[in-house]
Amino acid sequence: GASASPALPMLGAEVFTNACVVCHGENGLGGHGGGAPLDQIKDVALVIATVSDGRGNMPAFGGALTAEQIRAVASYVVNDLFE
Repeated sequence: GASASPALPMLGAEVFTNACVVCHGENGLGGHGGGAPLDQIKDVALVIATVSDGRGNMPAFGGALTAEQIRAVASYVVNDLFE
């Protein structure tokens, strides 16, 4: 397919809105679902692993999201959400 890089932040934002906001809040600082604040997270690989496999009370999204969607949202959380 086409190069994913320009679309990656948009895809990441879309995935965040659809899958993450319900627990982590629109600003990523925690929401109604008790999701952890995301503002101190700097490791994209850790986010990918956490989203894919789940962690603590967070369910795994590896079956619900594509690898590209998970990469996109991980990059978005680390690089774009708190700019």
